[in-house]
Amino acid sequence: MDLRIIKTKKAIKEAFLELRAKESLEKIKIKDLCQLALINKTTFYKHYKDIFDLSDQLENETLKSVIEAFADKDKILSDPRAFMEGIPLAFKSQDHELSILFDGRSETLTNKFEKILRDAYSTEDATVSDDVRNTFLIGGCVHTFQVLSKEKNYQLKEILDCLVTVLSSFKAL
Repeated sequence: MDLRIIKTKKAIKEAFLELRAKESLEKIKIKDLCQLALINKTTFYKHYKDIFDLSDQLENETLKSVIEAFADKDKILSDPRAFMEGIPLAFKSQDHELSILFDGRSETLTNKFEKILRDAYSTEDATVSDDVRNTFLIGGCVHTFQVLSKEKNYQLKEILDCLVTVLSSFKAL
């Protein structure tokens, strides 16, 4: 990729994160973003359809970085403890950007992360049974963690230990 494009996208990203840290997504104006990024509107529209497209692309890039930091993402059945303990560590690697991009939108974060994991486990030769099992396990782990850590205020270790026990029971299937 052309170095100018890389620099432009970096400036747009930094300006967006700065504005997003202060304002809701709906209140960010492209004019303000362009002024802060030192670009004109035409340049912005060469790369993005609108502010929502920019946000979506940055969310996806950040989640891609989370997945890259998630060393044990493929071990849901072979090493459930490593899988479960790896999730918070992977999120911590992008904590700053995630907290800005998904502020007030934790359900969107959960849904996107779950989809990325499901896609990682999906293969061309997967059976319906494989897809149901993987969707159930991934969705169950992600949503259980989200619900119990917020609504019940359980400790992370307690939730992880229970989920590891549940996941371990699926090895035999």
